[in-house]
Amino acid sequence: MKLTVAIVDDHPLFRKGFKNLLESIPEIDSVIEAENGVEMLEKLQTHKPDIVLTDIKMPEMDGKELTDFIKKHYPEIKVIVVSMFDDEDIIVDIVKRGANAFLSKQSTTEEVQNAIQTVVNNDYYFNEMVSAALVKGIVSQKKESENSSKNDNKDRENDINGFTDKELKVLKLLCKEYTNKEIAEALDLSPKTIEGYKSRLLEKTGAKSSVGLALFAVRNGLIRL
Repeated sequence: MKLTVAIVDDHPLFRKGFKNLLESIPEIDSVIEAENGVEMLEKLQTHKPDIVLTDIKMPEMDGKELTDFIKKHYPEIKVIVVSMFDDEDIIVDIVKRGANAFLSKQSTTEEVQNAIQTVVNNDYYFNEMVSAALVKGIVSQKKESENSSKNDNKDRENDINGFTDKELKVLKLLCKEYTNKEIAEALDLSPKTIEGYKSRLLEKTGAKSSVGLALFAVRNGLIRL
């Protein structure tokens, strides 16, 4: 399948170099360029890329705001954040917003190609750096939850009681990084049914992605690290 991708970055030299890199990947058919989130939103009116690769810090509309907008209005578009900043808090925040992958601007052509192929086939791509940041973020969230008040604990108990047994099974398997197809096979259901369960879980927890669901599960003691 040939892909259309978009690059959003306010540095022309980086855009040009990254465009050349992307055009060397056989799966990519065309590349759209934008210098910030606002320009990308304008181009979304006439172009529908399969993947948007965006920087974080940009004028007018940054990568975080762009990710929020795309995930709300164009959920079928994958978002890969490509940034020189690799702070753990930034990584956890952008993934919680729904980004499908996070890459360093120093990434090799092979890793960029692998990330693109993975998000197209399996929704998310997390390398060792991102995985480590997410684990630390989950641990931090868990510690915060352990220090919360008894009233908060009661509220969380009520939240958990609002799930069906099947929803909890799907949630636990998502936390184990099962794909929708693998969950469907494990529970003897169709992938479409699993998508329905996942959508309800996102709605009930207020999460925006599978990572947000994992954070919810840890905070509420549904899985152990």
